[in-house]
Amino acid sequence: MSADTVINSGPVPIAVRDFGGTGAPVLLLHGAGGSLEQMRVLAELLKPAHRPVAIDLRGHGRSGDAPWRWDAVLADLAAVISELGMDAPALVGMSLGGMIAALWAQHHPECPGAVSLDGNPSSSPS
Repeated sequence: MSADTVINSGPVPIAVRDFGGTGAPVLLLHGAGGSLEQMRVLAELLKPAHRPVAIDLRGHGRSGDAPWRWDAVLADLAAVISELGMDAPALVGMSLGGMIAALWAQHHPECPGAVSLDGNPSSSPS
């Protein structure tokens, strides 16, 4: 069962879907123009072994809008990770989300891994 919430402790409100699970945490980041819904299928596949959490990046989906700066987006992620008690999550991102995942890992040596996927996944299984 997934739980939707909005994290208000960071620079802008960030919409989050926590898919549950008791394994290692994984933060899922969609591409430009997308939303957390694009990560649903991947989250369900990861859930047996992980705790996948998808977010709407600032200016997307149900998240707040604010000027786009890399450091500000990283602050959004930090707020989500802290608020949800995600201890050193891996990050998986699609397109723009992949760029953000790589940037997060560059600034956070405790990050166990960052995966950058190319393209735009379907929100429904094939």
